[in-house]
Amino acid sequence: MRRFLLLSLTLLCCTAAGAKGVRDFVSQQLEMYPQARLLDIYKSCFQDYMGA
Repeated sequence: MRRFLLLSLTLLCCTAAGAKGVRDFVSQQLEMYPQARLLDIYKSCFQDYMGA
């Protein structure tokens, strides 16, 4: 349930990328960092798009 919510909210926040790309991105992040919070995923997505 938590991962579904995390994926759903991230998809809403990352409109610049296609849904499949975002889904793959979130899956990779959760595999590398299983304790990641929504804020961590959002921050990573934002930094990928806008830069550090």
